[in-house]
Amino acid sequence: MAHPSTFQGHHRIWHVVPGPGGRGWVKLAEPRDEVLWFDRRCFRSEEDLLAELGRHGVSRVPSARPVGAGGPAVQDFIAGRTLSEVSPTGEAVAEEHLAQILRRFSELARVRPEAVTAARRCSRRERVASPRSSKFLRSLIRFTRRRAYRARRPEYGRLFDRLGVPPRALGRTSRLWSEAGKLTPRPFCLLHGDLHRANLIVDGSGLLWTIDWELAMLGDPLYDLATHLYLMGYPPSQEGEVVERWRTTVEAVLPGAGAAAVQDLPRYLAYKRAQSVYTDVVRQARWLAGAGPAEYGERLSRVAGTVHGVLERAADALGMARVPGRGEVEAAYAAHTAHTAHTASGRVTPRPGRPASATAPAPALAPTPAVRAAAGAGASRPGGRAAGVTGSPPASLPASGGPPGRGGTGPRRLRPPPDRGA
Repeated sequence: MAHPSTFQGHHRIWHVVPGPGGRGWVKLAEPRDEVLWFDRRCFRSEEDLLAELGRHGVSRVPSARPVGAGGPAVQDFIAGRTLSEVSPTGEAVAEEHLAQILRRFSELARVRPEAVTAARRCSRRERVASPRSSKFLRSLIRFTRRRAYRARRPEYGRLFDRLGVPPRALGRTSRLWSEAGKLTPRPFCLLHGDLHRANLIVDGSGLLWTIDWELAMLGDPLYDLATHLYLMGYPPSQEGEVVERWRTTVEAVLPGAGAAAVQDLPRYLAYKRAQSVYTDVVRQARWLAGAGPAEYGERLSRVAGTVHGVLERAADALGMARVPGRGEVEAAYAAHTAHTAHTASGRVTPRPGRPASATAPAPALAPTPAVRAAAGAGASRPGGRAAGVTGSPPASLPASGGPPGRGGTGPRRLRPPPDRGA
């Protein structure tokens, strides 16, 4: 069979190969172990969750199934364009697509936690019972404090300090923690957790398919709306309409889900802005560390602009006394780069590996023998079906422009961290 097309996502390498029986195209995944995770993952396997979404009435998602006995799982490859290509960030989303996004929220609201059987990976402490919305948000704050801040302090602590990020901004005495305690209880349901333009595929018929379910979880549906609004970049003229239509849509299928949405939405958005700081500060540092001498100055300037903007948006949420200027941010990153480049300690990893440049295409990665074997087995396996997959994969899949720190399960090119954080 022909050499499969191979692309890199944020957290996995994807190989697009002929489906079982040569019908359609499927995706085989390999993890990228060197990539940092900033978000809590609820389910042990995205493919396990995808396999049961259909029976819960969640439409137009890739089907998933194992290849052979004990083989890896594959997902259908959904041919089309991302919504970010059709309607770039900042532009209004066409009504035909917005209606389908709201229908997706309605379908998710119908899936109650007790109905989901996919194996969980989050600890019992991280699992919050419906309708304890306050405890749910506090569990997210606690996770970000432990995994995105404390765990990164050995390498990035000085950088956070130079940027003026308060050490206790996510603690029990913080504004975020206090505001979380004021949330109105809402019934829980299944959440996508990463519903933005790059994870919505427009097929040839104009139908919207939802990919990248790695960050799905069970929780307060208002959190899913907050994440969606933060990542989508709706124009102000459309955002208010989306909020009101979301409220009436989910309330119709899950009574109480839209309760106090106007009052509580700013509390979840404040958390998303704060979370973005811990994500972007580290990701931008890693991107800068991979710069060669000729491009270092340009990258440093871009990093300073990006992080300055992220800090400005999150200043109130984090209780920052002041936001450093672009020059101060640039000096903080220059000092961090100089420090890591000369660190010999095994506790700090000097100069992380270089990401691909903004314009470079994803490298042609050869699949491992296991993937090649699975692909070969899938291609010759009779009776297979690749539902919803039409046509051939394009020669180069579109760049997603996905937000920093988010999981990317759809095939996409590598890009430097963009300005919008998660």
